[in-house]
Amino acid sequence: MIASGPGFWESGHRWRRSAGWPPHEAILLDSPFSRIETIAVLERRQTPIEHFIDRALSRSGSPAAALGECTAADLRKVLAPLAVEGMVGEVI
Repeated sequence: MIASGPGFWESGHRWRRSAGWPPHEAILLDSPFSRIETIAVLERRQTPIEHFIDRALSRSGSPAAALGECTAADLRKVLAPLAVEGMVGEVI
């Protein structure tokens, strides 16, 4: 069987994001892999506006329903006030 169709993966994704789905750490703590550590790395960077546009238009988390009729030009207009010389600061 090949999994396909617009809603096939969506229902599982919604379930994993629901309140009834335990966090990954909870699952690991109840497993033979219960010794876990959390490491965080924060980075401040300057990112070109075009990268934000590519990111928004290419990610499955930005479906057409969320973006509506938004185009790359619309996104540029929204991001322009945040940019200095075409770059936007972000912390990831």
